[in-house]
This record gives sequence, C-alpha cells and structure tokens, in this order.
Amino acid sequence: MYNGGLRSGAIRYIVIHHNATTNKDAAMNTWVQGTGSYTSAHYEITDNEIIGCLGENYVAYHSGGTGGSDVPKIANINQLSIGLEHVNSSGAPTWGVSDKTLRQSAKLVADICKRYNLPIDRTTIKTHGEITATACPGGLDTNKLIKYAKEAAGTDMKRFKEGDKIRLTAQASQSVYGTPFSDAARGTWGIVTRETAKKQSKSEYFYQVVMHYKDNLTIWNVLQQDLQDK
Repeated sequence: MYNGGLRSGAIRYIVIHHNATTNKDAAMNTWVQGTGSYTSAHYEITDNEIIGCLGENYVAYHSGGTGGSDVPKIANINQLSIGLEHVNSSGAPTWGVSDKTLRQSAKLVADICKRYNLPIDRTTIKTHGEITATACPGGLDTNKLIKYAKEAAGTDMKRFKEGDKIRLTAQASQSVYGTPFSDAARGTWGIVTRETAKKQSKSEYFYQVVMHYKDNLTIWNVLQQDLQDK
C-alpha cells in the first residue's frame, strides 16, 4: 500500500471517505504501490467486513489534497488521522452507503476513539470534503454514523426511568448477576422500578426490573444495553 512511513504525530482525527465505486476490490487495488494513484487508507468497510489495509502506525495518503490551491484545511492531516473508506451501495449521482456498512463502520469508530481517548463527535470525525476540495464521502450520512458509533460505545443508549415498560433485547443473555434469561423470557415484558448503579469505567447503567414471566413476577437486574421499549 502507498504510505508515508511511520507516523510521527498523535492521532487526533478519523476521516470518512467513500470509494466512489460499488466494487471494494476495484477501490483497494488502486492503493497498491505501483498503480500510480498515490492514495491509500487504513480501512475498507463493507456491509459485512472491516478490512485492515494499512497499520494505524503508518501514514496513509487519504486526505492530503491534490496540490496547487487544494491545501488541506487541517495541517498535516494524514499524520494526525486514520482514514476510513466505505464501499458504495449505489453509483452516481447519489453514491449511497448502506445502513449495514454504517453500522460496521460505527463499531470501528467506537473502537478507535476508545483506544486513542477521542470523543465520538465532529471534533474527531471529519469528512474528506471538510478538509479538501472534494465531494467525498458522497451520500454517506456522517451524523448517522456518529450516532451509531455512540450506541456501539455505550455512550448514547437510552436512559430509563421508574415506571417505564420494557422488553429484553434479542441480545440479552443473562442478568447482571449471571442469572440466565431463557428464550421465553425475551418475549415477556416488565416495568423498571429503579436505576441501580453505573458500571465501572463505562457509561452504562443497569436497572432493577419487575418482569412478567410465565404468569409470575420476578425481579431482575438488567443491563441498559439489554433493554428496549415495550
């Protein structure tokens, strides 16, 4: 892959791009040294893949501008950023990026921000078009990507209150104290009685819930991420 060698600056940004093609292989092939494109990215993201293309400790050529008057609005942006490319779900003129691809990307964005202690917001996450003169990232919805990344990081989950009627999510597997939820329990509903505590080192809460289960009432402590509105 084309690259500028080992990184010397601290990572401060994530730059969002689109492939301008629905063919991920065609996009990635242009980043191989010898093709003459002199472009590259750290990751390629599709509906079901997060493909590492260049180590984060290396500088990728993804946002440096085309030369002349096209000077990046953030100096040394390639030194300071990780570049994420996204395959398109539709071609010109919309250049859409699917919701599945956004959700894959959101998991990666949340992970990067956690590892480098960066906020999941527009101070960190920039579009290519915010930095240089380009229409990239096409139809990719950056605000939705940030919303999904916050959800993936557990920083934007719904807070419940006493009296809220809830169901368990499909992902729920056990209570806070390890009590297994049976498959039948996932279809039942309950009422939040109180918010109990905050998990250590995470923006995640759990709730005491009275569950209606097999014609009986039982009290469970359930993680915030395992609850949804009834």
